[in-house]
Amino acid sequence: MPAKSSSQGDGTRPTFFVGGVISIHELYSVDEAKRRLGWTDSAYRAATRRGLNVMESGKRRYISGQEIIRFLSSESSKSSQ
Repeated sequence: MPAKSSSQGDGTRPTFFVGGVISIHELYSVDEAKRRLGWTDSAYRAATRRGLNVMESGKRRYISGQEIIRFLSSESSKSSQ
């Protein structure tokens, strides 16, 4: 997904959104991971049922970029068999 630029119209700098970019060196909140991947709540729940590992700290949930890439790679190899 290409980067999008949007001006806020109040004289501030434009904000940039880069969708779909996942780095193996980053830790993402569940909401941020869902936004970057374009997942709905039901898609996220299905992914956790199929083996996506989520880390919890108190009430907060996180997914490492490395885990997202591992999960998507394993899903891709399952569908190509």
